[in-house]
Amino acid sequence: MTKQITILILILVLGNQTEKENLTIILKNETNSDFKELLVNIQGNEFVFHNVKKGKTVKPFSVEKSYESFYTKVVTSKNDTLLCIPEDNIGDKILTSGKLKVKYQYIYEDNHRFLVAESYHINK
Repeated sequence: MTKQITILILILVLGNQTEKENLTIILKNETNSDFKELLVNIQGNEFVFHNVKKGKTVKPFSVEKSYESFYTKVVTSKNDTLLCIPEDNIGDKILTSGKLKVKYQYIYEDNHRFLVAESYHINK
């Protein structure tokens, strides 16, 4: 009887442990050019994707935490290198769950092309 109660308690304790939730990152190339390389640095971890065609999304991946903005480097199919560097994250909330969708686009100013990231967080 004592053995059965111990097993039952063990099952209840293990059953109540929830799997740690992570933040899913979804990156989309909404520019008018293909990316030979898309590199992002999230909390010191680098993720590199190759041959991201215009209009396409990379395979979603998970991280433990992130801010809504992070360092991004893109090398286009014409070998142009563009950077998207957040100014700072002071006052920003660190995200640990849900989905963070980031769309990369170009803006043009004085005949120069700049990479911008538009991000939004969807909490589960």
